[in-house]
Amino acid sequence: MTHPEKRVFILLQARLGSSRFPGKVLTKIAGYPMLLHCINRLQKIKNTQVIVVTSNSETDDPVEDFVKTHNVNYFRGDEEDVLDRYLQAAKALRADIIIRATADNPLVDPQANEKVIQALRSGKYDYAYTNTYPIGINAEGFTFDALYRSWTKAKHAHHREHVNEYILENQGLFNIKLIEDRFRAKYKNLQFTVDTPKQRDALESVILATGKPSLEVVIEDCLRDE
Repeated sequence: MTHPEKRVFILLQARLGSSRFPGKVLTKIAGYPMLLHCINRLQKIKNTQVIVVTSNSETDDPVEDFVKTHNVNYFRGDEEDVLDRYLQAAKALRADIIIRATADNPLVDPQANEKVIQALRSGKYDYAYTNTYPIGINAEGFTFDALYRSWTKAKHAHHREHVNEYILENQGLFNIKLIEDRFRAKYKNLQFTVDTPKQRDALESVILATGKPSLEVVIEDCLRDE
């Protein structure tokens, strides 16, 4: 049994203070800011709303300005305690199910996220994820209850900085669903996330090589059999 009445929100975390690539989420890739690539693809997921969650630091004021320009809702919270930022956003939204997305994955796949949402709507799981897509394409989500329990119990700094790590390190406390997907194992280690300028340049070349308008490129366009 599924629960279509559950409120699903995609919380897209984005901040400009990357140590390896400052300002990367607003850096253009194939003609558009990386954040816009993420928003555009995530908005294709039905019956959800994308909320950009950034920090309350002045450094991230340009993120707020950008999303306002594109009529995207946003939430600002603690700069370092990302777990708290998610919890406070989810509370404000009265979210039942939260999809976690990050703005350094410009080719985020709507279909992978829809599988996660379907699993969580079943009411059987606290956390659902994929792990055999290429790096930067995998999806994950959790219930509000799982997020709240993590927020309550997580004490270590890395649990507060990384939203999912308390769950992953305490799997016996949660009902977890690993979703198998259609990608063969040989694609699993391909890199589609952006942490450095070099990775941005490499991914831009892949996107442009498809010959399609860059915002319309999907992950299948970038994978070719030998």
